[in-house]
Amino acid sequence: TVYHHFTSPPKMVAALYQSLKPQGRLAIIEFEPRGIWRWFSVPHETPERGGHGVPMEMLRREVTQDGLFRHVSTVDSWVGSLYLMVFQRNQR
Repeated sequence: TVYHHFTSPPKMVAALYQSLKPQGRLAIIEFEPRGIWRWFSVPHETPERGGHGVPMEMLRREVTQDGLFRHVSTVDSWVGSLYLMVFQRNQR
């Protein structure tokens, strides 16, 4: 549950892409935004996502937007209020 803390998601996604073997998988566990907690728990340089956390569709869009990864699956009730998204590294 750290993705929502990334101050530059595109740079981090590119670094994760470089870290994985071709067809490697990336699993991200996150939670939906939680209002006011953003101001206490998240660096102010991070993108605004509606609170502390990141919406599922926004996470999917951010990780797949540059074509580095494709979405494989989502478990929307992983544990408690967490969700899990799995992506696979595309070949370039």
